[in-house]
Amino acid sequence: MAYKYVEYSYPVTHNFEKHIVYANQNCKIYFAMKKEYESSWVYFAGNGTNTLNAGKKLTQYTSETDAQTYYLNAVRDSDSKILVILPAVFQAKFVRLYVESGQSTTVYEWIPSTRLVAHEIISGTLDLTDELSSAPLIRVTKSSVDRLKVGNFTGSTYGIVGFDSSSATIFELSDARRNIGGWDFNASQFTKNNVIISSSGRVRLGSGNDTAQLDSVHPTYRLWIGNASPTAAPFKVTKAGKMFASGVDISGTLAASSITAREIAFRTVTHNNIVMNTLTATEFSANSITATI
Repeated sequence: MAYKYVEYSYPVTHNFEKHIVYANQNCKIYFAMKKEYESSWVYFAGNGTNTLNAGKKLTQYTSETDAQTYYLNAVRDSDSKILVILPAVFQAKFVRLYVESGQSTTVYEWIPSTRLVAHEIISGTLDLTDELSSAPLIRVTKSSVDRLKVGNFTGSTYGIVGFDSSSATIFELSDARRNIGGWDFNASQFTKNNVIISSSGRVRLGSGNDTAQLDSVHPTYRLWIGNASPTAAPFKVTKAGKMFASGVDISGTLAASSITAREIAFRTVTHNNIVMNTLTATEFSANSITATI
């Protein structure tokens, strides 16, 4: 097979990490790079099966014979793009693209891509693709501690996660977890330990019968304590404001416009002054009543 090449010469050395080629068809290609004019060419092509290694990485060779033997069978994507990654960042001033001439391939554009630092990027939209050798990730580091990650920050998980100076997670919004300040959440509720705050109008503290619950949508009750079921709870309040309690200790003043009771029993009542407009009782029993009028 015969090859034709295109060569770029740069006035200064650049750190190259990948090549991007736009072509009219799949094609047989390889690359050559060197740092100085008098340096030997270093070649990059396919592996033993004329394909890329994992992570779209090329294989490095020292001879052009090997590069032509193990040329890359380059396959375009839907945008006519061929993206290949160098095995490691390579410093070069001279770069060549070789294309097998028998296929009548048209190369629309070839970009020997350098490694950019953040302040060199000026763009309305910054695209990070999983086609690169590493999954797309933006990392912010302070004092050798990761403080913010955006993208593919672990395994197959994508999202955004923030850390404090001790690497403890402050928040995470990802396809694996949604958490802010230790609170997990989804579309319907926030949860932490045994606390649930629901967007449906419910708040639950505790679990089982060790619980206190507020519920704005229950047909009867708005508050109950001491049982998971409002009907069995020893303390509960209805939406009409009626309170039920299995026992009440009150200090201070109890004021009510009306008190209706099946039975009121006192072992001792001691008070300097009891004032009431009317006392009505079907039966009133006492061992002793002392009153001053």
